Amino acid sequence: MDTSERAERRFYLEHFRQRSLVVAGGGDDPSVPSALQALVEGGARVVHVHTADVTSRRTDDDFVGECWAALRRHGQVAVPVPPEEDVLEVATELAGRLRPFKLVLLDPATPVHGDRPPPFVVLPRGEGEGPSIELARQALEAGVGSVNVCRPADIAEELLTYHGAGVLYTSEQYCDVEPLRLDDYEGAHRLIEQGVAEGFLLP
Repeated sequence: MDTSERAERRFYLEHFRQRSLVVAGGGDDPSVPSALQALVEGGARVVHVHTADVTSRRTDDDFVGECWAALRRHGQVAVPVPPEEDVLEVATELAGRLRPFKLVLLDPATPVHGDRPPPFVVLPRGEGEGPSIELARQALEAGVGSVNVCRPADIAEELLTYHGAGVLYTSEQYCDVEPLRLDDYEGAHRLIEQGVAEGFLLP
């Protein structure tokens, strides 16, 4: 991992610190546990909804409180889902109850974008691609901050790099460009100092 990749990773790990993510699916892909571990070690709170050999799943009213308590203690909680249920649908329903900062749907059918930048889609106005768009729409309407959809193998690239690897759905514009306000200068100054220290900007 080169200097720029480490800087990107640090930026996103800091971005997710003290924020909750619901991550759905992943199957047996080895990329998923390592990415989730990096998020937890960076201070994020991760709820991983995954298919497992169980006969039922928790749906009672106490679950949300117990989930929060487990996240405070361990930073991560696993929610097993029976094989006959759609893990992405279950996670979307759960995210509607928890209303996390981000829902991540690990969908093997996510389109691969190659060298093209992955799309940012503002719902309900924008149109996305792939089978998970309706789940993303449902989650955003329930109050989830944003929804990322990517293939399981691409989770680290999607969440921890500038380029990304899937689709980001939001309910409002991802960012707006406008002149700095007085209170913005401190953050801009810190960003420039970081760029100089990391060798990306001239002093």
